[in-house]
Amino acid sequence: MDTFDKPKGGTELMFDELMRRLPMNYQEEFSIFNYLPHADFNKPTIYWNQLSYDQDAVQFLKEPNWINKIDQFVFVSHWQAEKFRQLYNIPGYKTHVFKNASLGVKPREHGERKKIKLCYTSTPWRGLEVLLKAWEILKPENAELHVFSSCKIYGKEFGESDSQYEHLYNKCKTLPGLVYRGSIANEKLRDELPQFDILAYPSTFEETSCIAVVEALSAGLRVITSALGALPETTEGWARMYSYLPNLDLHAEAFAKILDQEIELIRENKLQEHLTDQINIYGKKWSWDYRITEWIKYLDGLYQTTKLHQS
Repeated sequence: MDTFDKPKGGTELMFDELMRRLPMNYQEEFSIFNYLPHADFNKPTIYWNQLSYDQDAVQFLKEPNWINKIDQFVFVSHWQAEKFRQLYNIPGYKTHVFKNASLGVKPREHGERKKIKLCYTSTPWRGLEVLLKAWEILKPENAELHVFSSCKIYGKEFGESDSQYEHLYNKCKTLPGLVYRGSIANEKLRDELPQFDILAYPSTFEETSCIAVVEALSAGLRVITSALGALPETTEGWARMYSYLPNLDLHAEAFAKILDQEIELIRENKLQEHLTDQINIYGKKWSWDYRITEWIKYLDGLYQTTKLHQS
């Protein structure tokens, strides 16, 4: 299991990649920030927000002066943007949506499988308990589930909260056909993704985007997840989706039934054409090469508008 001194969740990974790819002149002209303490209000400000509307780090937006002070708000899904516009009265002309992007994964090789390999690659509170109950119900033969889950990706301070999920980690270690992997660095996880067939993600969390799903779709995994939050928008019809069920037991039963169906489809190689097309779509539209051109076009327009107002 890898350890993380600083947070390395989806928000941090995406922000770091944008800064790595964005030409320096844009970074000098604008203050692009993902957390308020990082903002420089001596420049035009762009708040690139990956968080959900109810998280602590966005509650400062309840003060109208911040809405006025921040020049632009960039969101990662239309679902998220609409939530923020409604709850915090953010004017539509100040908002823009740029989807996240894959950091680059190799596609899995398709073909008939004797043993189907599944993975869960999210934090424990986003659906792990449902998944473990479903796995107990299903007891699949010739299938293996790898669980990559821990709070440690959010850094040392947040990682201490892992103790409240120890019962789930311990259960992972006792269930047949299940391998608990803990938390590993994103680049290592991306290297491992092509060996899996299915991302099993019975999400109980209102995702604003979901990097884990984007990476899995890009690698050609069959994604099975609930239609909660922005997940229908992120998956664009390529995943096996179902209506979210708030009752834990009912959710687990429904997920087990769907999982059983999807394992057989993969085993019989009946989704090859679908998954090949999926790889092609996500390899292009959800790549950082594609996304950075959208950002640069957007920033060029802002630059021209800013200079026009200053003249």
